[in-house]
Amino acid sequence: MGYIKDFYSKKKRNYRKLNRNLHRDLGNIFFALIIIYSVSGLAINHMNDWNPDFVVEKEEVKFNLPTDKSKINDELIFAKLEEIGEKKNFMLYDFPSESKLKIYLKRGSILYNLDENKGEFEKISRRFVLYHINMMHRNPNIFWTIIADVFAICLILISISGIFMMKGKKGIKGRGKWLISFGFTLPIILLIIL
Repeated sequence: MGYIKDFYSKKKRNYRKLNRNLHRDLGNIFFALIIIYSVSGLAINHMNDWNPDFVVEKEEVKFNLPTDKSKINDELIFAKLEEIGEKKNFMLYDFPSESKLKIYLKRGSILYNLDENKGEFEKISRRFVLYHINMMHRNPNIFWTIIADVFAICLILISISGIFMMKGKKGIKGRGKWLISFGFTLPIILLIIL
């Protein structure tokens, strides 16, 4: 009878060791992705407050363009863009209305009012690091989608293994069950309220 008890307690210890090792190793492997997705999640959550991907700068420009749009051509546009150092970034232009000229650039655009002879130059640049981690968060291709799926499955394993890390009063049989219940209750309450 003592042999069965020893076997059972060794098996339980081996399970705990395996669980602890799995939790530790998955946590270490996915540490970078956890940070990336967390930072990106915070950035994307506040899209109403700021643009998490791009810095947008606006400045006024004056080109002294003719008010008659038929007199505006590629050469004139190139000459005016050269004055502000943007000739190499030119893509195309069009007229959204009779008195408005829109010049599209690689990193921005100029909306020019021909009647007022002034325009607004909107320069767009990628946010350092944030642009790239936000792109990862949005799964830009099938390869990254597979990585994100594996990561999501491993987050589930990390969470489940974490529940069984502690035993006794601090584990799932003690205060752990109350903390887990609270964790489930919070999103349910938010779903009901919202």
